[in-house]
This record gives sequence, structure tokens and C-alpha cells, in this order.
Amino acid sequence: MSRDSPDRTEESWRALGAGKHDEILPEIDEATQERLGRLLARDADQLVRQPMPDVFLSLLAKLEAKEQGE
Repeated sequence: MSRDSPDRTEESWRALGAGKHDEILPEIDEATQERLGRLLARDADQLVRQPMPDVFLSLLAKLEAKEQGE
């Protein structure tokens, strides 16, 4: 969504912090935004397909056991 998007008012852009760095951050053209979006989506998809690490599974099991014991 560009800064000129009709979906947002100037006030809502300010609330998001837009404008703070306009003087140092260049605009990203639409083609680059689309490419970055595709790459991020691809990487996110690969990430969620990875098995959960054992340490997290162990922590979840401990939390569930604690909740059931309360």
C-alpha cells in the first residue's frame, strides 16, 4: 500500500509512524514491493512447514501439564 493510498487518511499514516523517516528512506517501487512480498511469503511458508523444535514441544508439554494440574 503506497503512502498515497486512498485506503488511509494522512492522520492514520501519521499514527502508524509514517513520515518520521521519509527524508531518509527512499520510496520502493511497486515491482520491488511485489517481489519482496513474494519472497517473504515463500520464506514464511517454508518456515511454518518446518517441524517444531523439541525444546518448544517440551515446553508446551510442561505448560499443558501445569494447566491440567491447576
